[in-house]
Amino acid sequence: MLAAPLVVPVGCSNSPPRIEQIELHVVHAFDSGGAPAPVRLMVFVDVSDLDGEGEIAALELRANDPPVRWRLDDDALQPRRRDGRSWYGSADLVLPGGLVPDSVAIEVADLSGRSDTRRVAIPRYDPRSDPPRFSDTAVTLPAAVSSAARWFASDTIENAFTDAARAPPGVRPSVTLDPHPIGDYWIVAVVAEHHWLVIGPVSSAPEGLDPDRSLPAVR
Repeated sequence: MLAAPLVVPVGCSNSPPRIEQIELHVVHAFDSGGAPAPVRLMVFVDVSDLDGEGEIAALELRANDPPVRWRLDDDALQPRRRDGRSWYGSADLVLPGGLVPDSVAIEVADLSGRSDTRRVAIPRYDPRSDPPRFSDTAVTLPAAVSSAARWFASDTIENAFTDAARAPPGVRPSVTLDPHPIGDYWIVAVVAEHHWLVIGPVSSAPEGLDPDRSLPAVR
């Protein structure tokens, strides 16, 4: 999921911002009835400067295949706190046509215009090749899933996978549907490097799901 923090020595004064960690996920989402939602890119960065946490003025993301560009100025950034650090980015970047780029260049700029850039490669993954399947008590996930969890709306990124269920090799993982949940939740699964599968919100079973229905192909 998240990479281990990168320890970087403190440099001299007037140094540019430095990207310490990057969280990037392509989010393949389906509602609880099986209908696909637009494919989104979720990107958050942890940035530092000489004084500790960097002050970000803008975050820009660029991809070449397919060509797409986003620029998030200060008012569009979504700050999040994790492990005492501030992360900046967005979870709402819709990929045009659902086409996933093979890599994304991430550039952060500080208030004085200095910047740092990193590139993240995104492996290919097609959710149509092995879609999830519903029963009246569980959702069976693709064989490629390495972990999955019920993610309640109040959960934060860092504890979303604390109750992750892992299946033995050769066994398709599944998530049991709670017939009396304490609130709406999503099923979140790590299906490949930088790829998440998200299903929900699920209110209850079987009311929120159509039993024995396969999810449709993503178009």
